[in-house]
Amino acid sequence: VPDPALTSPIGLARLAVGLLSGSAGALASTSAISVTGGTLLLSGSAADRLNNAAPVSLGTGSHSAAGLAVSGNVTESVGALSLLSNGVIDMGAGAALLTFANIGTWTGSLHVWNWTGTLAASGGTDRLLFSAGTLSSAQLANVQFYSDSGATPIGSGAAFIGSELVPVPEPGAALTALLLSAAAFRHQRRR
Repeated sequence: VPDPALTSPIGLARLAVGLLSGSAGALASTSAISVTGGTLLLSGSAADRLNNAAPVSLGTGSHSAAGLAVSGNVTESVGALSLLSNGVIDMGAGAALLTFANIGTWTGSLHVWNWTGTLAASGGTDRLLFSAGTLSSAQLANVQFYSDSGATPIGSGAAFIGSELVPVPEPGAALTALLLSAAAFRHQRRR
């Protein structure tokens, strides 16, 4: 059960500083979750830590701390994700599958830390899924994936592959791969 100081009378869980750990059913009765500072940590293998319909708002204002963090093999579904300023989702160690029902208000930039998967491909170890909604090209450009806690970027920006948000390669790397493929094709045709 969440700390009563963190839950309003209408079931809104608010976290402004510190760490709130969500284990099985801990926030299952909340109507919404707002993380404006500190970290909401989802851990353990039990499901339904959070209300599946509860929208989640991240707005820590910086990229120096995770707003939403995962520890271990976690599968969780919640309502819409809103980004109210800069925010971080830390996929942690293990396999993380986070499914958001939709995309709410989206301002600022999102950093996804400790992501494991393949550039521009869905179905990796860590997955961010959105059942509905999309982001504009400018918003997708403000999503950055990292292989660690914010120091080593993976690709440049993001894209949707089906309903999954994934990192995309640097434009220069994609062009280089295209040119190398064309050169290999040309070499094969000459034989």
